[in-house]
Amino acid sequence: MRRNRVFEIAVCGLCGGWLAIGEVTAGDRPEAADSNIVLSLLAPAGGAIRLQIDYPTTFSNRLDIYVSTNLQSGRWGLREAGLPAAGSPALVWTDLTNPDARLCFYQAGNADLDTDQDGLADARETLIYQTDPQSPDSDSDGVPDGAEISRGTDPLSGGSSVIMLYADSDAGADGYDGYAPLVSGGHGPKRSLRAASEASYSHDVIQLSGVTLFDEPALVLGIHDVTVCPLGSVRVQP
Repeated sequence: MRRNRVFEIAVCGLCGGWLAIGEVTAGDRPEAADSNIVLSLLAPAGGAIRLQIDYPTTFSNRLDIYVSTNLQSGRWGLREAGLPAAGSPALVWTDLTNPDARLCFYQAGNADLDTDQDGLADARETLIYQTDPQSPDSDSDGVPDGAEISRGTDPLSGGSSVIMLYADSDAGADGYDGYAPLVSGGHGPKRSLRAASEASYSHDVIQLSGVTLFDEPALVLGIHDVTVCPLGSVRVQP
């Protein structure tokens, strides 16, 4: 009797490293305990690609799914982020963004493994950003890789890390990231000079706006070498 066949993609080390790809029978499928994370191609549902992801029973972190259409490029995109894995040794995932089952290559990575504690998972550093998962600052410019991604600068170029931060004493809120002068697309200005300073790195520029007095001591700038740029009639009380 002919056995059902699946295509196997084994991902090594719980971090998303490529191990092997080949055709195996369902009865010969390797155990997730031996290869850490195993991706299997299931029968498509409505033409869409479905993957079964097996992992050790002790694995309790989240999973990210990555996709590539050209392995020679060395670049992967994040297709699904933060899939919960705790409580089950496997999960089934359907690629809803590829309904026609176009040719794709898939990898899974541990979304919570961040060896260098720079705010980026090891698999994202390796597959997406090409940064060093063993070093928190790949370009040695003083700004951690994760912060560079958040700030929109290049973590592989030491000359690109300086940005302008924004504080608005009227419309701002210290819960915003300070990356935009107006609230837009999840970004917005800080309310206080202190909060803007705490979000800054050396040589950043902090732009102040609003009509309310920034009644804060100059010492809130701390040890960072930043430039403060008040707009219009903005005043800073030393």
